[in-house]
Amino acid sequence: MLPYMRPLDFRSSFQYRLFRVFTLLTALIAIVFLTVYVTIEIRNQRAHISAQLHLQAQHLAETIRLPLYAENRAVLQQFAEGSVHQISGLRGVVITSGNGKVLTNLQLPGSKADVIEETVEVRSDVLTTSPESAISGGTEPGPTLIGRVSLKRSTEDLHLMSYRLVAISCALAVGFWLTVSLICYLVLRRVTKSFNALMQGIHTMQSGDLSARINVVSDDEPGRAASAVNDLANALEARTIELENANQELEAFNYSVSHDLRKPLTVIYSYCQFIQEFCSHNLDTQCREYLREIGEGSQRMNQLIDTLLEFASLKRSELHHENVDLSEIARNAAKGLVLIEPHRRVSLRINEGITVKGDRDLLQVAMDNLLGNAWKFTRKREEAVIEFGMMEDEGKPTYYVRDNGNGFNMTDANKLFIPFHRLPGTGVDGHGIGLATVERIIMRHGGRIWAEGEPEKGATFYFTL
Repeated sequence: MLPYMRPLDFRSSFQYRLFRVFTLLTALIAIVFLTVYVTIEIRNQRAHISAQLHLQAQHLAETIRLPLYAENRAVLQQFAEGSVHQISGLRGVVITSGNGKVLTNLQLPGSKADVIEETVEVRSDVLTTSPESAISGGTEPGPTLIGRVSLKRSTEDLHLMSYRLVAISCALAVGFWLTVSLICYLVLRRVTKSFNALMQGIHTMQSGDLSARINVVSDDEPGRAASAVNDLANALEARTIELENANQELEAFNYSVSHDLRKPLTVIYSYCQFIQEFCSHNLDTQCREYLREIGEGSQRMNQLIDTLLEFASLKRSELHHENVDLSEIARNAAKGLVLIEPHRRVSLRINEGITVKGDRDLLQVAMDNLLGNAWKFTRKREEAVIEFGMMEDEGKPTYYVRDNGNGFNMTDANKLFIPFHRLPGTGVDGHGIGLATVERIIMRHGGRIWAEGEPEKGATFYFTL
């Protein structure tokens, strides 16, 4: 039986994983786009302000060419102050002569950490008479440097614009992310609807309701898988009905065996006892031996019927899982064996503290059979050794019962657990049902059992739960 599968919540669902991937990817795209856009926009705005300041510096340079040539500080100061009032955000105006002498240096108070500065050279016209040449009465062979104009502009308004741009862009990015996330959720909800229907149907069937069917909501891969599961459920339900009918027939057969066969056996045994008690004096020794054999045979047949019924009832009994102390069960089983044959010299080695989770009554039957099997097959040993313990096999707890008895050939290992089958040459009484009973109990607990042995060197039976 498959293990119980608890329903998946949204955080562990396939839909949530896809939604998380899409939303994180959308957020990453939005952040990258926002960063690139804001960076480019701020760079463009700064370039625009620089170009505008350069044009203003050129305009001022053309205006002050004559007083600059004449190095008229008063007039240049007036032009500088006028530029401060006309140009927004201007923090400084520096006018120097051609030889680098500062003629005007107007600086306004404010932060100087981040300013934009543009410097323009003032030159005379090429091969023409300039106003400066007219004053001096000469001509110029070409453009000459007569001074420089430098304007410094504050970037506070650029910073404010950047903050507003970042805030607006973040708001738009968050809105975009929420919108895309909502769309992704709705789309994924639609796409994974068939997956959810498939998983819900499988969970319902797994819980034991084989009449449940999956609602096929689409013709895609999950929809076709749901149809296949429905077909499988139909076949399984049909097989379950057949199995229930077979079980009912088996119960009817068991009833027939337990009542119809027991009655003639009881009659045979009773007549044998009657003849032995009241008519034995009229019979010779050989006839009395025949009667004894008939009586014992009927008793063995009666015990075989009991064994068969017990074996058949194992599969119908319901498991009651609880913590079971296998060491205690093994000790009690060993005590019972010692009471039956107290004269035998047997060393019983039972490891302590071995606990499992399972059905106590069924595990009691399994341990009784395993230890009883070891007890029977060590009768020929003067010093018999029977051991019960636990070890690790591939990371899983594995339990074992080991003895130094007759052993067996490994080529016959697959025949040990066949009902009513006994290995030839064992010379041990029994119905051949004990190990088959153990195998059925172990399999009902979801485990497996196997054996290893060697003739005249003992055997070891391993099992897991």
